[in-house]
Amino acid sequence: MKKRKSFLSVLVFFAGISFLTSCSTVRQPTGGGMNIQLDQVDYSYVDRIKEGESCSYSLFGLIGPFGDIKMTQAIKKARINQVTNYDYSYKNFILFSKNCIRVYGY
Repeated sequence: MKKRKSFLSVLVFFAGISFLTSCSTVRQPTGGGMNIQLDQVDYSYVDRIKEGESCSYSLFGLIGPFGDIKMTQAIKKARINQVTNYDYSYKNFILFSKNCIRVYGY
């Protein structure tokens, strides 16, 4: 009975720690060596702008990443010929995290 209580208390302890901890990252959008001049983008045809996304997932911050988070993959998915801008998004949940790059263009 003592072994069962000790196992349960260790399990509760690690579950509590996992709920109280989190990670944060910051990325500069132009850190990848690609500079985009937004003053050269024609915004009069906003309805023609295409959007491509490429994501990766990881479990518990330890297992993964699963998926492909490449700008070229997002460009291929949306069939973009001219990139106008791009951004990153990070979503961290209790059990998994999702990292994406979103590319916009014509």
